[in-house]
Amino acid sequence: MWPTPRANDAEKRGNIADDPRNGLPGAVLWPTPQARDYRSGDDPEGSRATRKREQGWTPGLNDAVKLWPTPKGSMRGDCPSERNRRSPDLQAAVKMWPTPAAQDAKNATLPPSQAERVTIPGAIMREGQTGQLNPDWVEALMCVPKGWTDAEREVELPAVLDDLGDYVDYIRAYLQPALMGQPQHDWEPARVASGVKGRVPRLKMLGNGVVPLQILPIVAIIAMIESEV
Repeated sequence: MWPTPRANDAEKRGNIADDPRNGLPGAVLWPTPQARDYRSGDDPEGSRATRKREQGWTPGLNDAVKLWPTPKGSMRGDCPSERNRRSPDLQAAVKMWPTPAAQDAKNATLPPSQAERVTIPGAIMREGQTGQLNPDWVEALMCVPKGWTDAEREVELPAVLDDLGDYVDYIRAYLQPALMGQPQHDWEPARVASGVKGRVPRLKMLGNGVVPLQILPIVAIIAMIESEV
């Protein structure tokens, strides 16, 4: 059971993982999310990260996610089963898309400043594509129903299921966009498009959002419990 989140969890610093008095931050390995995490994290080998370590600062969540898995001599290469592991090998991890962010809306025209950044526009540019980031494709990346952020489009919602196992099957069968470096599937919207109406606000809505499939089993369990009360 996780410790109850507390208001002062955001103030915890340093090596606290082994001290149970530190509550939730002491129980998890990831740094506590902070308001500044929307910024790009520091290069682990860069001068800024080195200076922060010398001054006793612990990495933020935006710093921690930039640490790629350690290369191993036994790497199996990229495959679906490897990508689904808790700690995928480096060859699989580097093909995963960055998390969509609200600031992607400002950089949706793929400006040169994004070319080497760990962002969706940066990844698209390194794929050799030009144009404007397509919110229809970002919707697919976030696993939301097609047209979810388009106010002028009717959205087909998933059916309400009666059994938790049905939800598990639904999630496992849900179509996932192709990874970086792979050809797009026939069903996928184009990654870039021009003249998409409402592009900027739609990308803002998708940025920093929660993938519904992550929370679906929890909501399903709550609904089942409530229906039995």
